[in-house]
Amino acid sequence: MKKRNSKEKHIGIALIAAIVIIAIIAALIFLEKGKEAPIEDTSSEISAESEVSEEASEEVPSQSEEAKEEPSQSEEAVPESSESPSEEPKPSEPESVPAPSEPEEIPESTPAPEEEVSSLLWDATGEQGNPYLVAVNRVTQTVTVYSKDANGNYTVPSKSMICSTGTDTPVGKFHTTDKYTWRGLFGGVYGQYATRITGHILFHSVPYYSQNKGDLEKDEFNKLGTPASLGCIRLQVKDCKWIYDNCPSGSPIVLYDGDASTDPLGNPGFTELDTSHPYAGWDPSDPDPNNPWLTV
Repeated sequence: MKKRNSKEKHIGIALIAAIVIIAIIAALIFLEKGKEAPIEDTSSEISAESEVSEEASEEVPSQSEEAKEEPSQSEEAVPESSESPSEEPKPSEPESVPAPSEPEEIPESTPAPEEEVSSLLWDATGEQGNPYLVAVNRVTQTVTVYSKDANGNYTVPSKSMICSTGTDTPVGKFHTTDKYTWRGLFGGVYGQYATRITGHILFHSVPYYSQNKGDLEKDEFNKLGTPASLGCIRLQVKDCKWIYDNCPSGSPIVLYDGDASTDPLGNPGFTELDTSHPYAGWDPSDPDPNNPWLTV
């Protein structure tokens, strides 16, 4: 028994010794291989990288230095922005150009003539479809109607009328347009047989308080032959009705300043109205069959 235990003990010691020897051999082999393998020198790489980095830093200026060295594209100062420098600046909006102002209209109180008329002179050339030219002398308060001669020109004085012009009666040559049997006028009154000359300038009767032929403004009637209107040409009813009936739209009208020598037929005058007469509400010249003056 003692021999068996002693034998086992020797075997265990031998195994342990073998294991130790194997371990020592393995360690020696490992160390030997380590000596054979060259140790890589990384210091040169690190040095090279640092040199490249230094060269790059010398060659490529910083972004802030670029901004300082590059010339400015505009002389105007650019305000600082919180936006990233990589974003392109937004183009500034173009300044708004004010719209052209519209042309001013010519006030109705001073309508522009189609032709300027010098004293006593105007174009008397006849116009097709218009048998008459009507000339109004603002100085003598006289209307002269010219008909055509053998050559078709307006040289034959054929009719004269007394009138009343006003401070806003223009000077010039015009052509008639609209016509009205009754027309509302400034001041809430009305005129008979109105023919538009230009703008708010018309031929019409002496005003009426209403559209009633017996409601004439008596005192205004007796102002015929003097400047009494706001600009229109006031006439007796028989005369404004004659223009209404015989001068078609487009007829030439001349408004001018001249002395009595420029009125070839003179001024016919008129009979003043007796404002106290029972018939004074009617214009004595009105051809209406209901006019009571026709029976006197």
